[in-house]
Amino acid sequence: DPARVAVVHNGAAPALSDRPSKTEHPSICVVGRLVPHKRVELAVDAAVALRASYPDLRLSIVGGGWWADELAAYVSRVGAGDFVEMLGHVDEETKEAVYERSWLMALPSLKEGWGLVVTEAAQHGTPTVAFRDAGGTTESIDDGESGVLVDDQAGFVAALDHLLGDEIRRKELAEGARWHARKHTWEQSQLNFNAVLASALQGHVVSAD
Repeated sequence: DPARVAVVHNGAAPALSDRPSKTEHPSICVVGRLVPHKRVELAVDAAVALRASYPDLRLSIVGGGWWADELAAYVSRVGAGDFVEMLGHVDEETKEAVYERSWLMALPSLKEGWGLVVTEAAQHGTPTVAFRDAGGTTESIDDGESGVLVDDQAGFVAALDHLLGDEIRRKELAEGARWHARKHTWEQSQLNFNAVLASALQGHVVSAD
């Protein structure tokens, strides 16, 4: 019964630093485990397509996983080795440096329970473009305010294209992403969880509405 369900959203650890230092050239990052359902190949395909409009575009892929060799082979097969870098598993400082320098984050996952990387990137003013039907992205992204949700690969490429070419809109989303991230700290999660427990102890049911 939805009336008996309360949702407490995930938090994120505070960023180690916040030094907005975006690259001079267009840049996109993908951060996460390298497994098939993350569909990182779709981000590679998007970068390949966008190079026609942005010849100096770079795509940085952060993360490790058993699909890494397959993905590296795919990058080579589509001729993207010159502008796609695979950084592998990195430390927190390096990961945050990638967030800080990237104009956008691409999240082409088939499914996400929440999408912690969305909040992590948002802390650095890096909005995310993701698929609406991935699940958790509809909660971790405020569509049109802190990032953009799309329905298919064509929309994915189009959204990235639009934001790479529209600095004003990109900066609006970057600011929205920062505000959205401020609502998703572990401290806020603790307060929300406490509110649910306190209400239950008082005999009140807090719904998800």
